[in-house]
Amino acid sequence: MVSMVFRALGVWFLFVPAAILNGVLRDKVLIVVFGQALALPLSGVILSILVFLITVIFVPYLGGSAAWHFWLIGCIWLILTVAFEFVFSHFVMGKTWVEIVQVFNVAQGNLMIVVLIATLISPFFAARLRGLIS
Repeated sequence: MVSMVFRALGVWFLFVPAAILNGVLRDKVLIVVFGQALALPLSGVILSILVFLITVIFVPYLGGSAAWHFWLIGCIWLILTVAFEFVFSHFVMGKTWVEIVQVFNVAQGNLMIVVLIATLISPFFAARLRGLIS
């Protein structure tokens, strides 16, 4: 069980460069082509898809054998992602707590909540897709 959690942590770290590349794509391409209003939600969808694709590729490596293993991994990833968003944004990027909370504001077009849902459910659905659980 401990090795599964450590493996899950290793896979989660792959989400970080994917999120950074997604942010660069949003800022350098999507905003230019589609404008801010469409680029932000599109970026959220793209990151959600990237999270799922990374999970599909690496889910066999996680070592889970039961559905609850993959739900546990999803919960761990969700907690790590929220913690990273707050800690990195505040202490590295220098954003205020109010600014950070805005990434969860769907009314402004930010789909971080969709990314979090994808992060939570991806291990279970990727395991089902790969035939690791029924």
